Amino acid sequence: IVLPHRLETIRSCQQIIVLQDGRVESVGQPRQLQSESKLYRHIQYVEFNSFATGAIATSEIEPGQLGV
Repeated sequence: IVLPHRLETIRSCQQIIVLQDGRVESVGQPRQLQSESKLYRHIQYVEFNSFATGAIATSEIEPGQLGV
């Protein structure tokens, strides 16, 4: 079991469980989650933009943003 702070840590995992508010939002491999999980895509978006701007902004992930 891995509880990552960055998605890069879990890219090679065979199975990822995405939790939201303590409940399972989705389960799958990274590519599968990219197409099926709004929350996973949102986390990727926030992480990518945070690193692109030089600021880590995980605190900016809020329910309701980007359709999540």
